[in-house]
Amino acid sequence: MRLRTLAALFALFAFTAPVRADDSQEQQYEVKIRDLERRVEELKERIRNMRQRDPTSIVLYPYTLAIADRVGSGLRLVEARAWLGADLVLFAKDERGLPRQLGVRDAALFAGETALQVELTYRGDDPIFVYMSAFHTTVRAKELVHLAPGESTALLIEAVERGDATTPILERPAIRIVTR
Repeated sequence: MRLRTLAALFALFAFTAPVRADDSQEQQYEVKIRDLERRVEELKERIRNMRQRDPTSIVLYPYTLAIADRVGSGLRLVEARAWLGADLVLFAKDERGLPRQLGVRDAALFAGETALQVELTYRGDDPIFVYMSAFHTTVRAKELVHLAPGESTALLIEAVERGDATTPILERPAIRIVTR
C-alpha cells in the first residue's frame, strides 16, 4: 500500500503544471519592457522633430575643397576621395595620374562641426626603375572641421612628403588639412 501511495504522489507531482516564477519578478520585467518601449518612442519622436525643424533655421554655408599634391617624384596620385560627414564630395581616379590640383567649388553644407575624411592612393612611378610601378600605397586622414555661419570656408588638403631620403618611399606621403 505504501508503494501505491508513493507512486500516486509521484504521478501527481510529475504531471502537474510547473511552478510559476514569482509574480513580482514578472511584474518587474514587464515594467522594464514598458519603460524601454516608452524610451524608444520618445527617441523616435525626437528624430521626427529634428527632421521637421523650422525651415528658416536650416541654412547652408558655402565651402571650397581643394587637394594639392606636393608629393615628390617616384609616386603619382592615381585616386582621391574626400567625404564630409557621410557624403562623398570628391572622387577622382586615373591610373595614368591625376593633376596636381583637384577641387570642388561652390558646394554647401550645414553650419557646425563636420568630419572631413580623405583617402589618397599613390602608385610608384619612375622611368628608370620600372619595378616601382608595382608599388602602391593609400594614405588616410580624418579631421573635425568647423563650418562657420556667414562665411565661406576653404578646406585645403595638402599631400606632402614626410621624412628624408632614408625614409622608405611608401611611407613618405602624408596628408595635412588646413581650414581657412
